[in-house]
Amino acid sequence: MLPTRHGGSHRTAALAGLLSVAMLVAPRLVAAAAPGVSEDVPVPGGTAALAKALEIDPVPDRARFAAELARIIYDDTKQRRTDLRSKFRQLLTYLETIDRQDAASTRGNTVRADSPLERVPVPLPSAVWSEVLRRPVDPPHLFAIVMSDAAAAFLVHGLAALDDETLQFFVDHPAAVRQLYERGAPAFATFAAHLQVHANRVVVPGGDQAVPLWESLIGEKAGQPAPFIFQLFTRDEGRLAYLYDTIGSLDPARASFALGLWIADARARVDRFRALGSAVTAMGDTVWTDRSPFKRAPHDLVSMLLRAQPQSTGAPAAPAWRALWARAFAASDASGDLATRRATHAHGESIDAAWLAETLLQGDAPSRSERLDQFAFGQRALASTGPADLSDALFVLRSLPRFRMLMLTLERIGVRRPALYAALTRLAEQISDLETTRARAALANFQGAIALVERLVRVRSIDSSTAERLLEALALVPFKEERGFLGGLAPWLRVELRHALRTDGGFEEILVEALAGSADEASIESLSWEGQEYRLDFAATERQRLRKAGAREAGHAIDLAVTLHGLAQRLATDTAASKEIQSILVELNQPAALLSNSRRALESLLSRVDVVVGDALLALNYEVNLNLARGTPRGAAAVAVRHDFGFEMMNDDARVRAPWAMPKRIVKPSVPWHIEGAALGLDVAAPSLALRRIDAAPPPRSPVLDGTESGTFAMSVALMDPRAMRNDDLDAIAGAIARGRHRVDELAAGDGDVNAVAHEIAMDGWRVRALRWSLRHEPQRARSWFSMTELLYLGGGRGADLHAWGMSAIDVTGCICARLTEPALWTALVGRSEPRLMIATVADLNLQVAVALSEMRVPAALAKPVLEFAVRDFVDRAPSPHLDDWLTRVRAAQGLSYEQIEDYVSAVVVEGPLVPDTNPEQSRVQ
Repeated sequence: MLPTRHGGSHRTAALAGLLSVAMLVAPRLVAAAAPGVSEDVPVPGGTAALAKALEIDPVPDRARFAAELARIIYDDTKQRRTDLRSKFRQLLTYLETIDRQDAASTRGNTVRADSPLERVPVPLPSAVWSEVLRRPVDPPHLFAIVMSDAAAAFLVHGLAALDDETLQFFVDHPAAVRQLYERGAPAFATFAAHLQVHANRVVVPGGDQAVPLWESLIGEKAGQPAPFIFQLFTRDEGRLAYLYDTIGSLDPARASFALGLWIADARARVDRFRALGSAVTAMGDTVWTDRSPFKRAPHDLVSMLLRAQPQSTGAPAAPAWRALWARAFAASDASGDLATRRATHAHGESIDAAWLAETLLQGDAPSRSERLDQFAFGQRALASTGPADLSDALFVLRSLPRFRMLMLTLERIGVRRPALYAALTRLAEQISDLETTRARAALANFQGAIALVERLVRVRSIDSSTAERLLEALALVPFKEERGFLGGLAPWLRVELRHALRTDGGFEEILVEALAGSADEASIESLSWEGQEYRLDFAATERQRLRKAGAREAGHAIDLAVTLHGLAQRLATDTAASKEIQSILVELNQPAALLSNSRRALESLLSRVDVVVGDALLALNYEVNLNLARGTPRGAAAVAVRHDFGFEMMNDDARVRAPWAMPKRIVKPSVPWHIEGAALGLDVAAPSLALRRIDAAPPPRSPVLDGTESGTFAMSVALMDPRAMRNDDLDAIAGAIARGRHRVDELAAGDGDVNAVAHEIAMDGWRVRALRWSLRHEPQRARSWFSMTELLYLGGGRGADLHAWGMSAIDVTGCICARLTEPALWTALVGRSEPRLMIATVADLNLQVAVALSEMRVPAALAKPVLEFAVRDFVDRAPSPHLDDWLTRVRAAQGLSYEQIEDYVSAVVVEGPLVPDTNPEQSRVQ
């Protein structure tokens, strides 16, 4: 009988005993071939029936059925598995039902020769399992036995990720498997993916250079696989295995950084790696616990290493001074004493993985998240920091948690100078000290101005150097303590901004033209579709949208406010100014002003200028970024009035941070929806609003995707920049994916080298083993084991700058940007409570659209509007597998057909950035 400590209940033990007796009387089924490192065994009742009983949809592939089932069934804690509704209890009930049915239909519990049996692979033959479980195990009952025993199922999941040579080691050393079964099964299930034994030696992450490091940490020699493996998965409650698997999942540069291979002194390298091991094990359950083996803690070592930006050698990138980062993470006010900040020296020790783990990964999840974001931002945005910039850089780093969206928006604009970040942050600090009424107007002014600059850069109306000059001037706008800008932004708008755009014409028209974007090659292109000639013109269609949405009215209000500011300066010397002021106030729907030469009257009028400019900039920001023009004229402006900067929050710290937090859409009963947080980055605050349906009718069923998951797909579309999507990209993507598919087809035909293909894309062991099985039994499904990104890389797409076609990286690296991630990254992101981390690696929809547009000879810049339809259909209809089923999500995205994409292009022709081309010959000449 199985030990009940593994099964979780006496019922498990009883079932195991029943199966053991059945094995003794049942005839041995003859396998098609002699068992090797795995064995194809029957699934009681078949895969579909078992999946249905466990409410698993879709049914996992036969090639990976056992490993997937183990993960799904034992994803709960041992205590939760006792619940009657748990997958574990459903499994036991199902197996007992099948056993009763078999007993009723076959006398003596024999198996009929003509009984249909659906077989799936289970790693290690039944003979080895007999030794592991210390009792006879026959193939007909192997699946039921290992699946109903938690420890055995954990081993199945881990073993399914190993290559044949490593499995052969375990076949030859069943005692090593038994040790893992008894003491290390949960850790092995989760962290075995990068375990490899070659020529009777453990091949460690980092290669030969890293062998002394791992041997020192584990306390065993890599040339003695059995004790090395046992210590790896059992010491420190499996947390060394967590470290091993984490480093194994990284790209070479980050792995070298974590291992310390860049450290010249060999002894220091060993010491620092041991320090990293100690830091990881000291974190305890905040890193990993065998009570929920498939779960990973948020903001962990993986998060830290993915945010690091090391050099190719693994050496940390600048700024890398340990003293700087130590002060940055110290708990004190961001605007602390200047002399203290200047005391940071440029010389001294560099950061390394151990120091970062000790510093960043302590405390609760929110504090870890905050420090990780500070570190990531510094690595990205302040990489050019020199000794003279340290004071400003330190101030900026410590300010990030409080002024997050200010920093991220400046980074998005392209600001790299710490001094400019610091100057604008100091102005933001002054605004935060105002009372609520004045603070709202000042925030709307300041954030609205920055949002204008960010939009102008994004649509190529100005370049980054012009943006920096505008922001430098903005930082110098006079600000009165306790009173705000007092109209000070008006001269910035009238002089600085207008000069950066152009000087002729009305201000509102200039502004709308600039916000619509430049007419570069990527935004103006000819297209023939269904016999009609069109011209792709983003600037023209966006200009039309903004005019309908009310952007021109907002621009006019800004123009009037600028005029009002100028008149206020003339009150003391020009008697006619008073009459003009009253006229403008009437036009702005503002109450009449009590005008006099007094300072108080002047400040009151200038405060009103702040309100008008702030409201107009906020409305303009909403109109430009929320894209609500379709059928809702002035809709965004109406929502702008409801913008919530968080002044009503009860918690003092939350109230201070709220105006600069990542904006998000708030939907509550009996309250009109609104945006809460900063008025910066509004294009990512409610990205689902930009998604569109071809059919106005609701989907056939309610969407089943997790809300954060569908939000990541929508966010990725929102972050797409049509002007960065070139036609050359389409041909490069389509060509590489076609070559990648050809290589996979060669495998299906019996040619090619599976090992070479898998190694090239760092394919996870679970799929490599499943692919091999599939090539033997169902070769026509070979392509289904690869993501589009993997096919792209197999076809030579590695190294090309295709980030414009990637997914939102906000949750992975912290930047408001899109990134096309390396193929193997997803394995490091499983087990998280937030599926959007893993979704950041699913770029298949984007690449599928790119391939189709290439075949259609449609401009690349149309990908974003096409994906607005494609993503809406996908999130409406996609299946909802368990949170870690990356492959099912990839396949669902690849299910987007050529015909569907044609429909989306047709929809874009009707309502998109295309205009009829009345003179196609002239367009082609241009």
